[in-house]
Amino acid sequence: MKKTFQPEFFRNRSGATAVEFSLVLPLLMAILMGCIEFGLIIFSFNSVQNATRDTIRQIATNRITIEQASTTINSNVPAWLSNKITVSVSQTSPTDASTNQITLFSQFSATSGSPTSFLGWAYSTLTLKTQVAMQQEQKV
Repeated sequence: MKKTFQPEFFRNRSGATAVEFSLVLPLLMAILMGCIEFGLIIFSFNSVQNATRDTIRQIATNRITIEQASTTINSNVPAWLSNKITVSVSQTSPTDASTNQITLFSQFSATSGSPTSFLGWAYSTLTLKTQVAMQQEQKV
């Protein structure tokens, strides 16, 4: 068997694990940040849904007016999302409370849903929307 000459540099494997880890670390961090970011977007969407549902209930029970809908929703969502939500309201018959169906629409861009925007390029065109409808109760 013929032995070939190898310098000490090629035989020493003591730093191989560190080099492999340094190559894999950016990918692992990107996956971790992506999971955190998408979790924050889902949390934001859930917060907007709950705020929209609570607001339409307050409008339907005549506790607040339709003009206060945007302010009420924005005060019940995370701070990074506040004032970035588009709110619109429609009614079927505003003059007759017994037949008035109120629909509240809320939407925001997915890039607003996360304070980091680490992977913003992946969802920059996505708009998250929620819609809630409720029958207005008559004033007592």
